[in-house]
Amino acid sequence: MIFTPHWSARGRALAAVAGSLVIAGTAYVGLEAWSASDTVVHPERKPIDRSLSEFGISAEDVEFVTTDGLTLRGWFVPPSGANGAVVMTQPGYGGNRTSVITHTAMLVRHGYGVLTFDWRNLGESDGYQSTIGYEEQIDVAAATKWLLARPDIDRSRIGALGQSAGAAAMIVEAADDSTIRALVAETTFASLQDMMDASISQRTGLPAFPFAPLVTAFSEMRVHANISDLRPVDAIGRLAPRPVLLIRGGRDLWMPGYNADLLFAAAGEPKELWDAPEAEHAKVILTYPDEYERRVVGFFDKYLAGR
Repeated sequence: MIFTPHWSARGRALAAVAGSLVIAGTAYVGLEAWSASDTVVHPERKPIDRSLSEFGISAEDVEFVTTDGLTLRGWFVPPSGANGAVVMTQPGYGGNRTSVITHTAMLVRHGYGVLTFDWRNLGESDGYQSTIGYEEQIDVAAATKWLLARPDIDRSRIGALGQSAGAAAMIVEAADDSTIRALVAETTFASLQDMMDASISQRTGLPAFPFAPLVTAFSEMRVHANISDLRPVDAIGRLAPRPVLLIRGGRDLWMPGYNADLLFAAAGEPKELWDAPEAEHAKVILTYPDEYERRVVGFFDKYLAGR
């Protein structure tokens, strides 16, 4: 005898409601993830509301064009030291040149020339999307090309200091372009995939599950790129024998500490790793101002300026 289930009218109604809830829930998750991906790709443009004149420094307003046609804008301070050394200082995702203004002023005080600019789609630079280090590699290349054309610097003494996604873009670009001779990478990631998985809640306010993989996938669709291709851990070894200083914040909720371990293990010599146990993401200089100056300036003095 074959048993045929019999659904009551109430059971059929409950099943219909449950099915509708599943569909509505799926639609909600999808819409929230799509909206969050828009926030990731189009972060708020923060104004340039500070100036190096606060530090008694006069800077040139400069601009240069990337290979994909975007005009990037920033500040340049020529070197005052006799050796003509210059450092590019760059913020992480969502920041503009004012985010590293303290770093810029610190280096200028020690005689370094400094170029700092707004990434594409941020500050006063052109652009319609941010890619957390992916297309920003093109910006790094444009900046180094601009520096190489300056008659007031030593082309063999160009360094870089980057935070988070900015540092990631610098690592990957410098791996295939030896223009950058010494690199400081602060609170950055080993791979963009790891960073997205770890920090999606902080970036969007949504729980990691089920949103992280959806936000990542939608972000990839928006920028027409595969984020798994951005892996500084696979590039950093090619910097050697150029030196790298990695800085890790012990209270960094955006960038799990294992990222620095992976990068340090993959880097060639000479390499250094500084653990700043009380520092939050991209705020090491605020937490340890004296030690930051001693370590970072000392690194560039040793490997870039030849002091």
